[in-house]
Amino acid sequence: MPTVTNGDAELYYETAGAGETVVFVGDAGYGAWQWGWQHAAVAGPYEAIVTDLRGVGRSSEDATVDGVDTLASDLAAVLADAGADAAHLVGAGLGGMVALRAALSTSRVESLTLIGTAARGHGLDLDPLWADPGDSDALERSTVAGVSPYRGAGAAAPTPTAA
Repeated sequence: MPTVTNGDAELYYETAGAGETVVFVGDAGYGAWQWGWQHAAVAGPYEAIVTDLRGVGRSSEDATVDGVDTLASDLAAVLADAGADAAHLVGAGLGGMVALRAALSTSRVESLTLIGTAARGHGLDLDPLWADPGDSDALERSTVAGVSPYRGAGAAAPTPTAA
């Protein structure tokens, strides 16, 4: 399987299929295996790419990770090596942050699908995530950041109300 070097990291990735490119970017600590069935389902009508982030799986274990910018640079290196001029990115958790950063820093990103990823970290109140499991109102408030219908920029997200 192919590898590409970016800085001090050798990055492992897999490709399958042909057509428009869909790249699956995994969460912290997961390798390409995280996307096993999704990768297989997409490959065929699309070129599907999965990768092991630096420090994980078959990529360099001892490579320096100095943040999302480094991982987005790794993703850009994989896209270039795979010959993907434009790609649809699917990112989960940390992989979603990497995909979002790549979309802001390279012209190779056609679209984004983010799973379990905050689009921006500032202004989020994380305290509700530690809700008491016995308090149904607190549990409802704990889900607002992840499932809120709010879609605006610059205005406050709506405050949840008890049903």
